[in-house]
Amino acid sequence: MLGTHKYTGQIGDTTVDTSDADKMAAANQQMNATILGTNSFGNGAFATVTGAYSIISGDYAAGRWRNLGAGITGSLNTIESQTATEAFAGVATNVLGTANRTFNTNGALVLGSGNEVTNSIAKIELPNTGTDYASSAKGVAEKLRGAIKTAKGGGAVVTVGDANTVDYVRDSQIVGSNNTVTGTAGVVSTQNALVGSSRKLAGVSRSVIIGSADSEMETTVSNATILGHNANVQKEGGVALGADSVASVDKGVAGFDPSTDAASTDTSATWKATAAAVSVGKAATPTSVGTITRQITNVAAGTQDTDAVNVAQLKAVKSAAAAAKTHYYSVNDRNGQLNFAPNYNNEGARGTASIVAGLGSSININSEPQAATASIFGTMNTINAKSGKQYDGVANSIVGTVNVTDHANASLIFGAGNIVKNSYGDLKDKDGNDFNLAEIANIAKTGDTEALARKLGEYVSSSGGAVLAIGGGNIADYATHSKLVGIGNTLTGTAGHESKYNMIDGYLNIGKDINHVTVIGSENMVDDTNDALVLGNKRKLAGAHGSIILGSGDSVITTSASDVVSIGRNANVTVSGGVALGARSVSAVDAGVAGYDPSTKAASTDTSSTWKATEAAVSVGDAAKHVTRQITGVAAGSEDTDAVNVAQLKKVEAKAEAAEKKHTTVKAGDYATVTETANADGGKEYTVSGPKMESTDGTVRITDKVENGKKVGYNLSVDTSSLGIEKTAVEAGDNVTVTSKKTGNTTTYTVNAKDTVVTGGTATYAADGTGTATLINSDGTKATITGLQDRYTSSASLSGDTLNFTRNDGSTYSVSGIASSQDIRNVTNKVNKLDTRVNRVGAGAAALAALH
Repeated sequence: MLGTHKYTGQIGDTTVDTSDADKMAAANQQMNATILGTNSFGNGAFATVTGAYSIISGDYAAGRWRNLGAGITGSLNTIESQTATEAFAGVATNVLGTANRTFNTNGALVLGSGNEVTNSIAKIELPNTGTDYASSAKGVAEKLRGAIKTAKGGGAVVTVGDANTVDYVRDSQIVGSNNTVTGTAGVVSTQNALVGSSRKLAGVSRSVIIGSADSEMETTVSNATILGHNANVQKEGGVALGADSVASVDKGVAGFDPSTDAASTDTSATWKATAAAVSVGKAATPTSVGTITRQITNVAAGTQDTDAVNVAQLKAVKSAAAAAKTHYYSVNDRNGQLNFAPNYNNEGARGTASIVAGLGSSININSEPQAATASIFGTMNTINAKSGKQYDGVANSIVGTVNVTDHANASLIFGAGNIVKNSYGDLKDKDGNDFNLAEIANIAKTGDTEALARKLGEYVSSSGGAVLAIGGGNIADYATHSKLVGIGNTLTGTAGHESKYNMIDGYLNIGKDINHVTVIGSENMVDDTNDALVLGNKRKLAGAHGSIILGSGDSVITTSASDVVSIGRNANVTVSGGVALGARSVSAVDAGVAGYDPSTKAASTDTSSTWKATEAAVSVGDAAKHVTRQITGVAAGSEDTDAVNVAQLKKVEAKAEAAEKKHTTVKAGDYATVTETANADGGKEYTVSGPKMESTDGTVRITDKVENGKKVGYNLSVDTSSLGIEKTAVEAGDNVTVTSKKTGNTTTYTVNAKDTVVTGGTATYAADGTGTATLINSDGTKATITGLQDRYTSSASLSGDTLNFTRNDGSTYSVSGIASSQDIRNVTNKVNKLDTRVNRVGAGAAALAALH
């Protein structure tokens, strides 16, 4: 079911309550049914409902095959089978139009508005169990066709027009308006054909009526033939030809015998009628004033005793041939002013078994069997056959005025100004055999009209052009197996690429190069599109294969995407596979668009179908024009791809609020400070800073280390000008011995000298700190001291927590674990102390030397 279903109340022969799911399920309990429209319902296998407030009602428990194959196209129509008396009610019943009703019928076809067909039903033996079921759709169709054929079409009532009422009638056709055809449960009215308006048939069978009445005119006898406005038959088997004609003379009446000037006493069929009279006028009666008479003109001279005699036979034989032609069937040609028009001389019907009734109408062929069984009823209609096309024009039927078929067969036209062209197909029966005119003729000779209808039906349903045009100004060109109903509709294709299997219903619709397309509405245009449905006005489809459009446009709305669904006034879809729901909604987001990821505040990079759409979007509004809708009645989703409702969102909100109450505490630790501020989103922002390093005496230079615009540490360097580390090497020389003792970082030198007094000397040092000393003893001797070392730190640098030193001789050493400038000062102090100790050792040695 597609469409809004929110209705509680009576519809058809039942009451619906869409709020009761169980009742709704039971009311629509059938397989393979299609329901499309607002508050429409259906209960029937393979049934179809298209329109608003229409219903196919049934009772599965009372008859599971009720409404099998039933169909409704239009609004406020009902096929009522729920309260029907027969288990096979509704089978193969189809309704097209508005406010039509059928009840307890099957095999009925209703086209128009306000028609009512009831109790038109016959038993159809449908499959029950086991092998009766077919294993394929084709098999099901064959089973159903066979059942319908066996049942002779079931009720088989065709009603075309408006406000017709049919009750207890079978195997009949009613075309027109305000007609009433009824029988009774005990005596069903059958095999009637009525074309006209304001006619009433009560308990009548096997009658043919063509013509309307000014007010309701009742015919109560069977086997009547009526052709003309206000014409009627009062006796069974009578024939009334012409407007206002009344056949009131019954069978058994003896003819006038000129020899006796009285009624003949001869009881043979030549003198005493065996059937009711043919009337071309009306005799005066106590209840009607005036007599209507007609000349029957252009009657050929009879040859048999029972033939009609013309005036020429009563006159001279010389004038008999000139006046011995029958022209129209009571047609007004303005006293012969229109005798130039075709069919004046009854030559219009040129196809075998064809018939033409009407002024200026004709069937034109080139060879047999073209236009065989074709028929025309009306004025200025034409059936043209194309040379070289064997079955051109075969089985075409036209009822109306100024209609044309050209290179078409199996076409049916009702109306005025309709044209069907290039709707042609070779005729074959259901077994693929070519059309056999001789076979048709042989069946006709038997008088079995039903067998003849079945055989012709095979050809029409299996092949041919088969275009139906009802209305005015409709045009079909290079189209087959299609229907146009309404005014000014056009359906076209091209040679070899005919438009097929289409239905266009409405006004000024255009279909071009389309197949399996249904258009209902006005001013729609469908081009290069297959398998689409349009229900609305001012819609344009171009290449929109497989699309469904329900709703009208204020102006022309173009849809070029395929497989779309657009429901609503001014709604549209611009991407393939998209869905627009609701008036003014537009679906424009294509497949492959990634969804928003709250965790990244951007489109998701996850390419799974959960995050990245595999089909175009479903839209319930138009963001560009600020059209939005709430989607209500949404249950909480359970899968990742399910919709989320407000209840789920509230749960997330509550969880977030609970999480927010669990505060996070940021506290400053050693060598760190924490500063709290507000961020741009209104939340709290904590800034954690490390310790700031400073040099109190400037010995260590401290600069910030910056990476990517952020301070990540410190760079330290030492001012070596304030550092001095001096080491002196003491070596034994002549008359001198040196001993040393190292304790920790302190080395103590002991110098023992001979009793020689050093009275002077010199010391020389190179740039790398190596040097020699020359001592002058008191006895004038000299002593040379070599291996002296005068080393000191020439530079220092800090890397992380390690302080690296470089001496003047290029050697290096380092101190690790540096944490602050105070540590640097401690190292400096220790170096100074060590230097002092070395200096003191040197001084002590000199003093000892001086003592000697």
